[in-house]
Amino acid sequence: MMDWVGVDPLHQVVSRDEAMLRSPWLQVDWQSAPPESGHYFWWDEHGLALKSADFDSRSSVHIDFVGGAQARRVKAVTGEALTRALGCQKGLRPAIVDTTAGLGGDLSVLANIGCHVLAMERHPVIAALFNDAFRRAQEAEIPWCDRVNFQQ
Repeated sequence: MMDWVGVDPLHQVVSRDEAMLRSPWLQVDWQSAPPESGHYFWWDEHGLALKSADFDSRSSVHIDFVGGAQARRVKAVTGEALTRALGCQKGLRPAIVDTTAGLGGDLSVLANIGCHVLAMERHPVIAALFNDAFRRAQEAEIPWCDRVNFQQ
């Protein structure tokens, strides 16, 4: 298992034990400043993000189901090709197994229209980003979260 550097400027994650509770499959060494090179996690009031010390500070990966582009996609879905391809029709919402949950784009749309989704993500970094975003969506009481079961 690889150790990752995590930066927590607001000191929200104060120990490895707390970090392990949030993402038990990911080993993170939480620090107060970013490393000089490489990728690292950034934890702030917006949640967990993956950043690179080698590129522009705006280049990061962050998932947000409460606001932002993904939240707009979930709210705007009407007759999306994905839902039609899976056979979603009026009154018919199949149970879905998403074995490549990734950043949660498809599964959030499917859960929002009423499908029950078993979501799995193998990559520990992607799983940690998704898990954080999903936790924040649950805290915001977004209804579709009740139809998602996430496993890493």
